[in-house]
Amino acid sequence: MSKPKNMTPDQERTWLDKQAARNKAYRDANKEKEAARNKAKNPIKVAAYKKKWREMNKEKEAARSKERWRKDPEKCKAHGAATRAKMTNGVISARLGLKVAECPDEIIELKREQLLMYRMTKQLNQSIKEQENAE
Repeated sequence: MSKPKNMTPDQERTWLDKQAARNKAYRDANKEKEAARNKAKNPIKVAAYKKKWREMNKEKEAARSKERWRKDPEKCKAHGAATRAKMTNGVISARLGLKVAECPDEIIELKREQLLMYRMTKQLNQSIKEQENAE
């Protein structure tokens, strides 16, 4: 609805209040649609808001995490295993105890190679034990 011309300040204030009420009523009636539109508009701001919310509500986030685990522990285990198997820069820097931004790329690559060697050694030892048990 366009704003009428030649309004007095009181009329304009009244009109703005009514417009704000209409907008709020629409947003309340169409929460999912509005959330999707806002997320599509600016995913960076949404991610920043979610991060800020998680920092401010650590107890609630911990409770949500426990509830997710309680509902489907196998799915949570599989997700964690898949994340570790991908060996992203975030996983590597977490193993080093640093943030991704603080960790140089060379160190991440060296740690990635070290973890691969560790995993291969572990796999080799396991297959050797299986062969010994089979004999």
